[in-house]
Amino acid sequence: MIASIFYITAYMLMLVGLIIVKKNDKSASLFEWIGVSVLATFCYQAAVGALYWKTGIPVSIVTVGAANLLAGIVLIILVVKRGKQKLVVYPEDVIACVVTLALAGYYLYRKFGLALDINFISIDSAVHMRFAKVIATEHRIPSTMFFAAINSGLPMETAIPVIGVFDLYKIFILWETGYLFLSGYMFYILIRRFMLSRGTKTLGILSIAIYITGYPLYSYIFGFSYFGLSISLIAYIIYMASALIGSDIDNYLSYTLLGLGLFGLFLCYMMFVPVVYLGVFVAIVIAAICTDRLISKRTILRLLGVFLVPSILGLLLTFANLLYLSPVSGGSGSSSGGGIASDGGCYNDMYSNFIFISPLILTGIILTIGDIKEAYLRKKEDGEKKKDRKVVLKLSDCTAELIVVLSIAICLVAFMLFLFAMAMQGKVSVYYYVRNNNVLMLLAAVLCFRTIVYLYSKAKPLAISGYILIFIFLLMIRFNVDAGIQHYNERFIREGVEQTFDIYRFNHDFVNLIDPLNGDDIAVYKYMRDNAIIDEEDKDPEILVVGGPTFTMWFSVMSDCSHSVQINDYGRFAGYDLSNIKYICVQKTEVYDSNKETFDNLGKIVLNNTRGIVIEME
Repeated sequence: MIASIFYITAYMLMLVGLIIVKKNDKSASLFEWIGVSVLATFCYQAAVGALYWKTGIPVSIVTVGAANLLAGIVLIILVVKRGKQKLVVYPEDVIACVVTLALAGYYLYRKFGLALDINFISIDSAVHMRFAKVIATEHRIPSTMFFAAINSGLPMETAIPVIGVFDLYKIFILWETGYLFLSGYMFYILIRRFMLSRGTKTLGILSIAIYITGYPLYSYIFGFSYFGLSISLIAYIIYMASALIGSDIDNYLSYTLLGLGLFGLFLCYMMFVPVVYLGVFVAIVIAAICTDRLISKRTILRLLGVFLVPSILGLLLTFANLLYLSPVSGGSGSSSGGGIASDGGCYNDMYSNFIFISPLILTGIILTIGDIKEAYLRKKEDGEKKKDRKVVLKLSDCTAELIVVLSIAICLVAFMLFLFAMAMQGKVSVYYYVRNNNVLMLLAAVLCFRTIVYLYSKAKPLAISGYILIFIFLLMIRFNVDAGIQHYNERFIREGVEQTFDIYRFNHDFVNLIDPLNGDDIAVYKYMRDNAIIDEEDKDPEILVVGGPTFTMWFSVMSDCSHSVQINDYGRFAGYDLSNIKYICVQKTEVYDSNKETFDNLGKIVLNNTRGIVIEME
């Protein structure tokens, strides 16, 4: 318990220190910096974990807490020397925070219930729960992309004195919900600087609901924590990169925070590293053209300051991931089905979700190009007046952010076109191609809101009616209007609103798919954890686990029984040699119901409930 209190205290000192340390002479939004600082501390903890990983130091709440304490002390010293940031609480930020939190809480309740039953759609969730649990209980790094695992694992270890090891899955679910909240709130932070009037503030808050219930919700219900968190991390990188090129934050802090974000992306989701790094590079170059000179000492130092350390450290730590993802590297190409050619279950829609908003995206791009052109012309005019090359102009917050968004978007689209060409040759799977749509939607949503703000200033009824129509369409999906019409007359609506807003239809279907691992499933896991007898050589007993993929995948994570074999069909079970098996755990699915007599007579049934049985073999 003392270690948990120490970690929480050290973390809060670091977080508060980062929030209040002076960044500039302007007033800053308190709630904005709370969101940004949380992700910054996540990046810091991942960087500390990487250092400990390579030096052999255990990764625990004590060791990471010590690093957090050191960072907190440094930040407090900076606060004393440089002063505190002037922070303001804006009503719209509070409302946005409450709305985002309410949405995350609603989907937590809808999907997992008050009991926090395990109800992720994908079995990947069990893998990432295992990674986080390894950090929480074994204090070691289990995977090269451990950003989400360490930031979930440390809170899990903190909770052990209160809830024990077995119930750590509940902390994992709560933290997944926290990542969903971050997805929506980081999007809000990116668009809030465009919200200058009461009307645009209202539309901005409504946009959170539209955004978070799309691709972020998909990552949440499938349990893709590492992946969903990477999108929030990209939003953080956009924010910090725009602060750097807009000279909105003191250099020492902006370089540090942006560098932590770029390095963190290596540790979170490697596939997005090339696009984001190149996009930030292009943004810095464009900003240099608009405010100074392309080839200048300032630009070169800025590029080195941003990329040198994160790139070197990231490649040293995770270069193996780049080789794995390569479609042509030895053994990882399409011929072997490995690397970026490997496939998996995911949301496979290619572009339907972008059709409706494509005019808004294109308009946002045109407006952004206009902002860049205006900044460049202003530099030329001021340069002619001042004739002083030491004077460097500043970009507005909005223009700086849009430059970063557009730069990353251009690099992403080019990358996706390359992946599409490779996918048509079978060298890249659809699974990896469509994952880029998650990033594309974040960038598209920001550009769309830029267009909405413009429309609101020029044609307010058009902007408002667009939101009204979107919410009508989403309500139609929520209440299955298309299906209801077809039920009464199947000749109507072959392609309805559900196809135009396909991600929302997809999420709606899977949110309503309730087949969780409930209390009785958990009881099977707990019985095995408490009663599986270790032999005289300190080896786990051989265990056969028969059931659905979710039940069998979560078994080893929850029971801590490492020597288990997962079987999902009776044909494989019937041909399996049971001579060395100590226990057989059977989920009561169709496999069990169709062969009940066989299973019931295999040995001594030591547990039998509504969801499964445990058989001890003689």
